[in-house]
Amino acid sequence: MQDASSVFDALDTHIAVLDENGALVSSNSAWNRLDLTGEPGFATVGDSFLQACETGGDEAGQLIADGARSVLRGVSRRFEITQAVISATCKRWFHLVITPRSNGMPGAVVARTEVTPFMLQRLAESAREDDAANLKQARARIEFLDHYDPLTSLPNHHSALERLSARLDSSPKPQSSLGLISMELAGFREFNDTYGYSMGDRLLKEAAASLMGLGNVRFELFRLSGPVFLFLFPGVHTHTDLNQAYSFLLEISRGKVVIEGIELYLQFHAGASLAPHDGTDPEKLLRQVSMARKQAKHNGLQRLQFYEPRMSDELARFVQTSQALQLALERRELQLYYQPQIDLASGRIVGAEALMRWNRPGHGLVAPSYFIGAAEDSGLIRPMGRWALREACHQAMNWQAAGFELRMAVNLSAVQFRHEGIRWDVIDALDESGLSPHSLELELTESMLLDDGDELPNTLAFWKNLGIQIAIDDFGTGYSSLSYLKRLAVDKLKIDRSFVSDFQHNQQDRSIVQAVLQMARSLHMRTVAEGIEDDVVAKQLAALGCDEGQGYLYAQPMPADEFMDWLQQQEFRRRAGSA
Repeated sequence: MQDASSVFDALDTHIAVLDENGALVSSNSAWNRLDLTGEPGFATVGDSFLQACETGGDEAGQLIADGARSVLRGVSRRFEITQAVISATCKRWFHLVITPRSNGMPGAVVARTEVTPFMLQRLAESAREDDAANLKQARARIEFLDHYDPLTSLPNHHSALERLSARLDSSPKPQSSLGLISMELAGFREFNDTYGYSMGDRLLKEAAASLMGLGNVRFELFRLSGPVFLFLFPGVHTHTDLNQAYSFLLEISRGKVVIEGIELYLQFHAGASLAPHDGTDPEKLLRQVSMARKQAKHNGLQRLQFYEPRMSDELARFVQTSQALQLALERRELQLYYQPQIDLASGRIVGAEALMRWNRPGHGLVAPSYFIGAAEDSGLIRPMGRWALREACHQAMNWQAAGFELRMAVNLSAVQFRHEGIRWDVIDALDESGLSPHSLELELTESMLLDDGDELPNTLAFWKNLGIQIAIDDFGTGYSSLSYLKRLAVDKLKIDRSFVSDFQHNQQDRSIVQAVLQMARSLHMRTVAEGIEDDVVAKQLAALGCDEGQGYLYAQPMPADEFMDWLQQQEFRRRAGSA
């Protein structure tokens, strides 16, 4: 008799088992034989099934991910969907079912069965024998799922492409035009996380009902995926006309919705494009309006952002940079350069700041201002930041072994800091290198300190209790506030180079620097002036009470081996001068 594992492995149905977080922990041979890379939900053991579903950004993947979360969280006992997978040569149908694990363990089971032509034939035969209406109903259901969103009953992404194609093909005249507006419900993810997915579904239904009430204006409404809706306005010729249509949208969606006693107002991020002004290819138009919508998130709520050709160029650069960064991590193209920090009173070298550089083939040495944004948006900032922490801590240990007791300053980006594992990334870097926490300084930007939650002060206090020092980088350029300095465990303020560069000749810059130095002294914080290039400025800063400085006056950033040579030269000069 076969044991349970053998039976499980022998089944033709593609089966995968998920843990409570949605990670795939086991699968049978049928699942492992799949060559479905790029399809929603394809994952191997150790991967996140949820992330795999959402990676493609299509509606089916998002639906499956939402259904899996609902089962994993106990909101529902069963989720199932019949989906079409279209390749270059054929269209195949699959039926997917997600249910809780039957052994009482947390997690879920995903079962996926291909609806083969033979199965369709058997279904047809059975339907003819038993009830012809069943087949008609099944076909109608499949057709509905292929063209409509089951939650809101609105036409879906597939229907939007068909309608765009039909309208553009039937309207070849230059005077015939079409306006597109893509609207994303702001705050939906946070609402989902706070109140649960069933409440999120109800919010989407309310939003769809609100958006459908546009009075006498001619339009077509679609739900593309998640909280994203699309409007098509035929006969819209200009950006002014489309802006007016958007104003109507805001008016009819301005009302308050109430869901189980929770009151909220619908607000949106919106992007727009015009055909044929921006093109006539349906896929390309949907990409363009999506780019505009994402750009709108930087402009504030309820403001319409029109597509601009530069957005396509920026997206192409982002994709190319992100892909190249992934390879850069694998090929070890990233480097740390080090700039010394000097005690202004004594002239001693007291520390170094680690600065990331990318030795990109064909481009030379690339500064972080060029690629950090892409790293943050693509999610690569965490592995890059983890590498930088480890590398910097190991280098500090190398200097200490050579007799140079220097403090190592490492920058943390806002996205990197918000990751739940950041505390342990720092601890791991210290443990692996053997560096004392007292020799590590973490630099944060002012914008990171505006979070009113408990996680920020708790994390900083956690590091401070270990002996790690906290510095605020580029102080004075962001949201300088005494309240957060008082609330948080900050050791040092770094005065931005923009105030130091014209310190001698600009009275306003000089006043700002003096104010920062006085404030820091009153709060018992040390200060570092960045961008010092003149010995007179260094002496004036020291006279005003600035503790440390860094800049080209002392040395520009250098790779580790050159920095070691520079340290040894400075030590030789110091000894020669005291002899």
